Amino acid sequence: MRRKSFFATFFMFIIIVCLVGCGKGRTLSNKIVGKWKGKLDVASILSYELSREMGINEKIFSPDPVYSDIQIVFNKDSSGELIIDQKSFTKAVEKVIEPYISLLVGVDTNNLVDLLFETALQDMDPDTGTAFFTYEVDDKEDEVYLKFDDGNEGKMQYSNGKLEFETDVMDTRLVFKK
Repeated sequence: MRRKSFFATFFMFIIIVCLVGCGKGRTLSNKIVGKWKGKLDVASILSYELSREMGINEKIFSPDPVYSDIQIVFNKDSSGELIIDQKSFTKAVEKVIEPYISLLVGVDTNNLVDLLFETALQDMDPDTGTAFFTYEVDDKEDEVYLKFDDGNEGKMQYSNGKLEFETDVMDTRLVFKK
């Protein structure tokens, strides 16, 4: 009987250790490592920047949303990359300006792409579409704090398997999913 009691206690101990160990992998710090994909509304960024930089009234230039692929990568060493797919970004810019080309005399797609990288996307290298950062995770608040190499900072919120990055500069929200 003592032997059965010992084995029962031993197996309960193993089950408890396994359950406690499994819970450790569920922190936000462990969940975010890897590649997350999202969509960037190029139309809203372009509309904002053209109205701000060129004096074009936002009410005149208010295109429907057009999206470009964007991804964010979190490495285990607390470094990361934010990457815009430059081909889809350029195609999105072209699609946005096509109906408004008469308003934008003398402006071509390359000029607009350059303008967006200089203003709205200044954290990113215009040649590669990449911005590098380090990050810290607040597991209690489910938040990730980003510090880009150029000194700019940002905050992401984790909820329901998604990471959301909101910027008050352009009233744009980026949502990333694994």
